[in-house]
Amino acid sequence: QFRLAVNSGSTESGYSVTSGSATGIQAEQVGPLPVIQGNTYTVSETMALGSTSPVSAYASTLVCTSGGTTLTVAAGGKVTIPNVSGASVNCIFTNSPLVANVTINKQMQDINGQNAQPRQGWTVGAAATATPGSVASTSPSSATQTTDANGDAVWNVTFASSSSTATVAVH
Repeated sequence: QFRLAVNSGSTESGYSVTSGSATGIQAEQVGPLPVIQGNTYTVSETMALGSTSPVSAYASTLVCTSGGTTLTVAAGGKVTIPNVSGASVNCIFTNSPLVANVTINKQMQDINGQNAQPRQGWTVGAAATATPGSVASTSPSSATQTTDANGDAVWNVTFASSSSTATVAVH
C-alpha cells in the first residue's frame, strides 16, 4: 500500500507502511512524535516498496487538524504546529482509486437452463461514455475482446479525477 512519513527539514522524524487490502482508516500510523510549537513539518505519502499500483492511480487528499480546527496544509504537505501548549496534530491521507475494473463473464447453460459453465472464445465488448476529460484511458483500448478460459474479458477504466463518472455499455 503506502509509505507515510513525517520530516522536520531534511530529517525523517518517523514513518509507517500500510499493508493489506482493507479500506478505511488503517491501523498503521506515524507517531505520536514530539514536535515543536511553531515549527513546520512535512507530511508525505509514497507507494510502499512492492506496491503494484503507481501513486497516479489514486486521487489523494491530506487533511490535518488540531483541537477540532482544520490546519492549512501548504504545497508539498507542509504543516505548521500551532503555538498552543500541548497541541496535538492529526493528519489523514484519503486515497480514492482512479481505476475501475469492468469484467464481462460469459456463461452458457445446458438445454434445461442449468449447469452454467464459463465459455472461452466469445467476442464481447465494452465502451465507456463520459464527459470529455473524465476518462483518461481504457485498457486495453480495443472495444472488443475474446473471453478467456474462465469466460472473462476485462477492461480497466482510468478516470481523470475521483469525481469523474462514466457509463459503460457492454455487448
